[in-house]
Amino acid sequence: MDCEDGFFPITSVHRLDIQEALHLSDEQAAKITDGMMREIARKMADDYCEQLFWDHLPMIVEFVAEREGISFTEEPSKESPADALKESSRTPYQPATERGGERKCK
Repeated sequence: MDCEDGFFPITSVHRLDIQEALHLSDEQAAKITDGMMREIARKMADDYCEQLFWDHLPMIVEFVAEREGISFTEEPSKESPADALKESSRTPYQPATERGGERKCK
């Protein structure tokens, strides 16, 4: 299901995910409260947004767009070698927010 205002959910976490990842028994997994699950989900989302999201987003968008026959690359320009060097030394895209983007979809 789509989120409001053009945002789309990425993933979720379930107690069974935690049970499998930590090799917990049913009794151990049952000790994880809803409050704990909310905190785990929030921390997982923060971690993903801070570490992987902005690095992976351009690659995944390009992959999907290419599969659909869409190109976002600009036509080669007739720039001088000095201009080309300046272009190649630019830093990768960084989001405008301090923490790498705010998670808008719950």
